[in-house]
Amino acid sequence: MATTTFHPTCSNPARLLLVLSSQRAFEAFAGPVPDRLQERYVFLKPDQGARIRALLPEARLVLSQSYPRPELNRWIFEARRGGAPTLLLVDGPLEWSNVFANPSLSQPGAGAARALFDPIVHDAVATIGDAQTRFIASTNPNRNILYMSYANHRIRTDAASPAANASGHGQQADVVDPPFDFLLTTARTAAFDDPERASLDRALVACATALAESRHRTLVRIFDERARRTVERIMPDATFDATGSFLDALTRCRGVIGTPSSVLLEAMHHDRPTATLLFRDGPLFYSTGWLLGGFSDWRASFAAMLARDPDRMALQRKSVGENLSELDFHEQLEGLLGGHALPTPRPFDALDLEFENQVLRQVAGFRARLFAPIYRALRGRRSIRPPRA
Repeated sequence: MATTTFHPTCSNPARLLLVLSSQRAFEAFAGPVPDRLQERYVFLKPDQGARIRALLPEARLVLSQSYPRPELNRWIFEARRGGAPTLLLVDGPLEWSNVFANPSLSQPGAGAARALFDPIVHDAVATIGDAQTRFIASTNPNRNILYMSYANHRIRTDAASPAANASGHGQQADVVDPPFDFLLTTARTAAFDDPERASLDRALVACATALAESRHRTLVRIFDERARRTVERIMPDATFDATGSFLDALTRCRGVIGTPSSVLLEAMHHDRPTATLLFRDGPLFYSTGWLLGGFSDWRASFAAMLARDPDRMALQRKSVGENLSELDFHEQLEGLLGGHALPTPRPFDALDLEFENQVLRQVAGFRARLFAPIYRALRGRRSIRPPRA
């Protein structure tokens, strides 16, 4: 790729891409950094303050992966105040309860958040797909935020996934009889409070009972001890295995039943008939081919999943296309910056300033409450200086 000058007044076209995380954590989502970009990326954890502050003047872009953490957001605001644009990498799908009842939103320093990713305090956002972009953009209208979508490597796994697949859409259609009919699973943090946990227990009991009565071969992958015991009481003869990766479990099963989480998208990505086990009344952000709950004719639903109902499988493939981008993160970022996008941070608005004040209160305590207005004024003066050459 031809060398491009990213900023009209910048003499160094290859300024740093500063990532506020370990390289391993970043690449788990964005994919391996290409050789051509290795020298540009710098990975620093938020507690490496001296090194971060020293490198901010050289940064073309500052990236972070966690929305509410004040120890990260302090550097996001400092970067923006100093003239370096910032980008938030969204690491997975959204779910209604996760957006509006996520315990992280009650942490000190996140008090200005109305919900997860509302408001965005970065200049740009990398989402996992177009549907997620539309949702986040709808909660942050008219704020001059730039959006891109990228292929999330944690979800778009590319290892072989044998499955019964008469339609030919699977990656290894020659394997026709995996050892299990269904994988029953939940999100690692499936419920956020006691009422939700009670509802989840009821849904798991109903599903496990139906699977047992139908004599389906079932693999159970549940990390929460309480939820696992709930299922084990109903299905003592099922196989319980939470070791290995989700993909390892997926290769052993014909269909997947689970609560809303990234693994449902991964299952659909690998063309498995997939069902959402309902235990909340919140809207669903992405469609699976089946919904299972108290209203279900369980036997009929199980049969349709194992038969790979073609219309529902087609719906799943459409859902994957809307929710999981195929575009490489690093190529997109190169093109975005090479096209002179984000030459400077967007202007601060009232939502940014309120969030920044909350962050300052948390990282600096009482002194920040006293000096936050002065701090913002000083940083504001510095931020309007001509860009560094």
